[in-house]
Amino acid sequence: MKKTPKGGLRRRWILQSLAAVTTIVALFLLIFYFVLSDYYHNNIETNLQTRAVAAARSITLLPISNYGEFNTRMAQYIENFADLHIIEAQHITRDGRIGSTSSGLYIEHRPQTSDVVNVLNDGGISSFLGVDSFTGERVVSVTIPINDINNTRLGALRLVTSLHIADARIMQNMLEAVLLGLVAIVVLTSLNIIFINRVTKSLRDINEAAAEIADGSYGVQIATLRRDELGQLARTVNRMSTEIRAAEQLKTDFVRNVSHELRTPLTAISGWSETLLADELPEDVEMGLQVISAESERLANMVERLLDITRYDSDRQVLNMEEFNLDGELTALLDFYREVYAKDGITLVYESNGQDVKHTADRERLKQVIINLLDNAAKHGQCKHISVRLKVGVKQISLTIHDDGRGVPQEELHLIKQKYYRGATTARGNGIGLTIADDIINAHKGRLFITSEEGNGTTVVVILRRGSA
Repeated sequence: MKKTPKGGLRRRWILQSLAAVTTIVALFLLIFYFVLSDYYHNNIETNLQTRAVAAARSITLLPISNYGEFNTRMAQYIENFADLHIIEAQHITRDGRIGSTSSGLYIEHRPQTSDVVNVLNDGGISSFLGVDSFTGERVVSVTIPINDINNTRLGALRLVTSLHIADARIMQNMLEAVLLGLVAIVVLTSLNIIFINRVTKSLRDINEAAAEIADGSYGVQIATLRRDELGQLARTVNRMSTEIRAAEQLKTDFVRNVSHELRTPLTAISGWSETLLADELPEDVEMGLQVISAESERLANMVERLLDITRYDSDRQVLNMEEFNLDGELTALLDFYREVYAKDGITLVYESNGQDVKHTADRERLKQVIINLLDNAAKHGQCKHISVRLKVGVKQISLTIHDDGRGVPQEELHLIKQKYYRGATTARGNGIGLTIADDIINAHKGRLFITSEEGNGTTVVVILRRGSA
């Protein structure tokens, strides 16, 4: 199975969905924090304002005629104040000092919070939420003015409560919300992973099937029960694969039938031309018969190659496996071709580290591959030098054929092993030699690799397993 490419769909989907879910949860928690804080603080402030208004009414139930009477009533209220454990009551004098408090602390201090300042500047009831300058803790305070019978400002009553308990409750609620948010992230991410795993598995199956079809495995089918767009895509690929197999089978049958039909007349033409050439003939007639003989032989070889292709396509090619000295076979074969190529100004060099090493394979088929690769280098590569190197390892054998010819353009390199592909070459050929060579090597469970750089020649590497194929 092919590895998922780095940065693939599954990874991107998980990361992006995780980022989206985390962002949404974080925004929710942020909004929840502000709403929750506002709820607690507003409730506390409203409660203090209600208490302050009730206290002011109680203090001014009987009209206050002078400042001394105001101080007396404020002292009595603070002395009898009942909620000492949660609220501090403060008597604010008309000059802004703390005259007395329910806690007995901060006497004579001057609170500088906005609620006190507003009331002393002839404002109405006022509230403050923030850090107390005396204690350094967060508080909510409400200050309400107290006036005499002539509506003259005598001072104020200030109620103060700490936000310590409220903030602790807010943090507890936030901790619970964060835990719920983490659970939501885990659940939603898990659901996303399950979803994308199902999607990528279907895509991977479709991709692998398409790759097999591209490699020539026509008719391969994708097993799918999906009823969505991916299922529809899989069924379309299955139908395409079936139709390609039918078309390929039709083509193979046509090539096989035509090749068989051509073999008999070509054999007759070749045989009769050879028979006629055995007699004394006029020069022009003899030349014509030689052309007929050569061309009929070329056509016969082409027919045999076409039949080879149909055999490999239908898996009917049987390899004649035998043990032989691969280095010895190569040496004899290359000695013959060295003389042939020398006439065209091409040098052929052979290097080997595998003398006397036995290998089991189809001897004639491997020779067919090597001859085809040498002919490609000589005819299509337009080279002046061909090197062949045999390297025998512990587990495999590699045969490298390199020429110094014009090379293959990069845009054609991935196409040259396809059937009937000839590229931009002007040399005579039918475009099936490399296809047959690749099929033969694959039948031996080996691999054939081609690398080339335009202007710097071509290198073909054949990899075979040691021992029997």
